[in-house]
Amino acid sequence: MLLIPAIDLKDGHCVRLKQGDMEQATVFSEDPAEMALHWLRQGARRLHLVDLNGAFAGKPVNEPAIKAILKGGRRVAYGARAINEGGWQAVPKLVFPGGALIGCSAGFVNVPRIKGSHTAMKSGMMAADAAVEAIASQRQGDELEAYPAAYKASWVEKELRTVRNTEPFVAKFGDVVGTALAGTTMWLEHFGISMPFTLSHKPDYTTLWRKEHCFPIEYPK
Repeated sequence: MLLIPAIDLKDGHCVRLKQGDMEQATVFSEDPAEMALHWLRQGARRLHLVDLNGAFAGKPVNEPAIKAILKGGRRVAYGARAINEGGWQAVPKLVFPGGALIGCSAGFVNVPRIKGSHTAMKSGMMAADAAVEAIASQRQGDELEAYPAAYKASWVEKELRTVRNTEPFVAKFGDVVGTALAGTTMWLEHFGISMPFTLSHKPDYTTLWRKEHCFPIEYPK
């Protein structure tokens, strides 16, 4: 088993967030480079670096801290992770004959908190309950209608509905105004004041490029 220590960066410090809330951060070290060396001295072969400010802002923020950690290092590989930002208004039909969409494939990501593991696991549990019910009833090849019904009555649906306008506001009005509007509506929803509107997303297909316009990227080693 390979253990990979995580260094989450906020305002140049090593922190741990409570339930993904940027306002509830515990600072573990004010020197990220020294923390990285500490893990290396403990035998770590890899580190997982997260620019939390950058994740929320949509652009790099903690570059000085990251550069201090990587100084003198050598690139051995590149990697990236794409997160689907659909949310509540983009959740598709969850079932089809003989199958179901669960987890990130169904868009169950709480975008402002960058969290989806808990909703993914819960959706799998709801789908499993529906599958067990179908097997017990000796059904096969039909749609697990109990699964989407359970989703609509679950805390997963409520959590996603509460933050549904956050990402669209930022995308439409920019970092400053959009973040202010998103934060205001998100907290109003959190306290039970439901907004009478739901913003839509820009269709994914409008951001795609044709194959002949794309070329391999030569990364320096």
